[in-house]
Amino acid sequence: MEMMQMSEEIRRLIATSFAQMEARMARMGARMESECHTLMESFAPMEARIKSRFHTLNESFARMESRLATLEERVDSNYSTLMTLTSIQQYNSRLQSELLATNEEKEKEKEKEKEKEKEKEKEKEKEKEKEKVVQALSAEVAKYKECIGKSIAELDSLTTSATDLESTCLSQSEQIRRLQEQLAFLGKKLKLSDMSALEVRSELEEQKTIIFELQNLLANAKSKIVEEEKLCKKLHNTILELKGNIRVFCRVRPLQSDDGVGNDAKVVSFPTSTETLGRGIDLAHNGQKLSFTFDKVFMPDASQEDVFVEISQLVQSALDGYKVCIFAYGQTGSGKTHTMMGKPGLPDQKGLIPRSLEQAFETRQILQAQGWKYDMQVSMLEIYNEMIRDLLAPNRTGSDASRAENAGEQYAIKHDANGNTHVSDLTIVDVRSSKEVSYLLERAARAGKTQTNEQSSMSHFVFTLRIMGFNENTGQQVQGVLNLIDLAGSERSSKGGSTGDQLKETQAINKSLSSLSDVIFALAKKEEHVPYRNSKLTYLLQPCLGGDSKLLMFVNVSPDASSEVKLSLIIFQISDSRIRRLIADRCTELAANMEDGLLFPSVFQKLHGQSYLFSRISSQAHSRNTGLHHLSVAYVNGGVHSLSSPSLQRTGLETGPQFSSFLIQAPAENEKGLSGFMVDFLMGGVSAAVSKTAAAPIERVKLLIQNQDEMIRAGRLSEPYKGISDCFARTIKDEGILSLWRGNTANVIRYFPTQALNFAFKDYFKRLFNFKKDKDGYWKWFAGNLASGGAAGASSLLFVYSLDYARTRLANDAKAAKKGGERQFNGLIDVYRKTVKSDGLVGLYRGFNISCVGIIVYRGLYFGMYDSLKPVVLTDTLQDSFLASFLLGWGITIGAGLASYPIDTVRRRMMMTSGEAVKYKSSIDAFSQIVKKEGTKSLFKGAGANILRAVAGAGVLAGYDKLQVLVFGKKYGSGGGG
Repeated sequence: MEMMQMSEEIRRLIATSFAQMEARMARMGARMESECHTLMESFAPMEARIKSRFHTLNESFARMESRLATLEERVDSNYSTLMTLTSIQQYNSRLQSELLATNEEKEKEKEKEKEKEKEKEKEKEKEKEKEKVVQALSAEVAKYKECIGKSIAELDSLTTSATDLESTCLSQSEQIRRLQEQLAFLGKKLKLSDMSALEVRSELEEQKTIIFELQNLLANAKSKIVEEEKLCKKLHNTILELKGNIRVFCRVRPLQSDDGVGNDAKVVSFPTSTETLGRGIDLAHNGQKLSFTFDKVFMPDASQEDVFVEISQLVQSALDGYKVCIFAYGQTGSGKTHTMMGKPGLPDQKGLIPRSLEQAFETRQILQAQGWKYDMQVSMLEIYNEMIRDLLAPNRTGSDASRAENAGEQYAIKHDANGNTHVSDLTIVDVRSSKEVSYLLERAARAGKTQTNEQSSMSHFVFTLRIMGFNENTGQQVQGVLNLIDLAGSERSSKGGSTGDQLKETQAINKSLSSLSDVIFALAKKEEHVPYRNSKLTYLLQPCLGGDSKLLMFVNVSPDASSEVKLSLIIFQISDSRIRRLIADRCTELAANMEDGLLFPSVFQKLHGQSYLFSRISSQAHSRNTGLHHLSVAYVNGGVHSLSSPSLQRTGLETGPQFSSFLIQAPAENEKGLSGFMVDFLMGGVSAAVSKTAAAPIERVKLLIQNQDEMIRAGRLSEPYKGISDCFARTIKDEGILSLWRGNTANVIRYFPTQALNFAFKDYFKRLFNFKKDKDGYWKWFAGNLASGGAAGASSLLFVYSLDYARTRLANDAKAAKKGGERQFNGLIDVYRKTVKSDGLVGLYRGFNISCVGIIVYRGLYFGMYDSLKPVVLTDTLQDSFLASFLLGWGITIGAGLASYPIDTVRRRMMMTSGEAVKYKSSIDAFSQIVKKEGTKSLFKGAGANILRAVAGAGVLAGYDKLQVLVFGKKYGSGGGG
């Protein structure tokens, strides 16, 4: 009772104190709020301080209220403890009375007394414990009373401070009023002074705006100039590429008095037909008329200026950063040196070399206004009997010096990684004007003469102008090379009395020119070994025979009767289909397509039996004189025939004269509407459907083994599989043999668009990157193949991921041992319906991020390695072997699958949690939990089956290539594309 009274008293005390404090705080708060409102209107800066003080006061009251609440809770707790103790005491008393009543007859009086004494001692102990509890509670109450007193003292102090602040605010309000009056007075004065300053300021702002706009216009103009300069260079290069990076001009020198041509014997004539006007030449040989077509033919009356106009664009290409090679080819006395050098001292007779230099230096002067600065270097050398002579070497004394004296082994030819050519110990001179170059040309006057023409050398003369440009405004850098080469004359050993050393010279020249043909032939055939080192000339010209280099060959011919045989040989060598197809990269691809059409006639050709070839370069087929290829056969009605054969003539196709060339094409109705993207899409999809259906059982077993832990945890599998064979046997026994193809419909539906999009997107990205092995190097081309494969995989995954999810769920939907053999899903649509119902659309894309990472790794290796290794590994007879392509694709598919297998395991585990109560937080969380609970090996469960499953991927690659050959008669190599 005393405890209860004490508790009630403490409660009333606390409640009274809290009510008084609350009322006092409310009154004080109202009063201070009213006063603060007045102060806020009169003196704004004081508002923040007063709010801060009130905020502090409110926090103090809140702390006090929290402490009082805590005290009240503790008092209530102690009170409940006391009540519990009282009830326990009463219960013990009842037990003791019952015990005494039961044992009253058997126990002695002494024992009763002892029991009573013990009870008294227990009561005393309990009383002591109660006193201790009361004392502790009293101490707590005293502490809280002390805290309340301190809080009241703080409140009184705050009240005093607020009163002081109020008086301070009143005095400061008066000061503010006086300051405001002064400010108003000064403001009037300021307005009067600002009236004049405003006009100056507005004018200044207008000038700043005008200057800013002019600066923007200047910056925009500079950027436009840069863009237009880039566009101009691009268009210039495009025009030259359309004309051909490799071109051949023919120049016929005028007749001279000693040429020995009779009035009735005209060796060279020029056709007047519109088709070959300015590009054709006719040669009388052994009573037969031979016709040839070049890119340009210069007749004998053509001036040096006329010739230079046609090649001046190549000089600009060198300034734009391209490698340019212009060389003169022909027999001795045909006018090569006249074309290249001209006659010194006669301005209108200057040759290509001095005119090219004048244009280069004039253009450099013009481009200085656009921020370009060019440094130019010149070198000149001769190649005589496979030995290099430095024509600018300081110790070169004259033409009579020994030819071997300056042709030591120190002049070694080297090519760096950027495709630049360096000759060790070669003299390179910095030049600043065309006059300096003219002086150097005089120093480099060549020696070595034959009895046929004293002005013509028996060595190859190579003039090289290296151009380094830098734009100070844009930071753009260019490096171009202009090679001007006067080749040695093509001599016969019996001509002009050539004997002894001169006979060796003639043989060396012919061997050098023959080596040039061999090199170009090897490049066109894409052989692994290109015999550049067979001659110094071919090794020196290596960078100019491919890529984006510009090559122009001048065929100089002499119209004299004594040169008739040699003339026919020269023109035939340049015009022959084998050689011409070798030196032009763009013509190489076209010729390869035509060759494929002959060897592998397409389905469309066989069905229609028409006389045409289908080319992926252009779907518009027509009859055209290429001027670059001289073909001797064509595909006609399912067979290969000569262009001059009667069977070809009966078709009505134009045959033309001997050595003329025609690309015979006609529209293919079944192919015209198929774009490259759609062709790749259909070929890839069909290949994927066939190979995936064949490998479906392996795919099913692989998925069951890979996800067996998740299936056991979910109660859908009774015990783990013991291996691939056990999984096969148990699946067939429990579900039947057709169950191995369970989920294959969804798999094919998913795999058809997946692989179709993969092939289509891969070729799209290849064309977008546009990396070429010959132009950019093998490793850059290899990296482009990897990037194209990865980008294609990520792009297609966005469209087919939900189908992959449905296929995974169906394939893992094994009979549950704990659910009476019932399945979780009843087909593809049921998977979608239940997943969307439980998890929404997000459930269909669970694990997409990690899947995207995995597919980039897998597809990058899958497509990139195959496209990069097949042209290198599968050559000659293996190129068309389905088995060889399949084995190569299988090995690459296995490697790509193992590299991405852990990622694949994580994403399929995340798929399996859709619709379940417990889900992984992220792919990283799934990976860490799998490794932590099951070990690292669990990431590779089913990898053995995945190796067998790789036959499907290999079948897609090999099947795609074979379909391309069967349908289009074209060997593409996994989709072509770059």
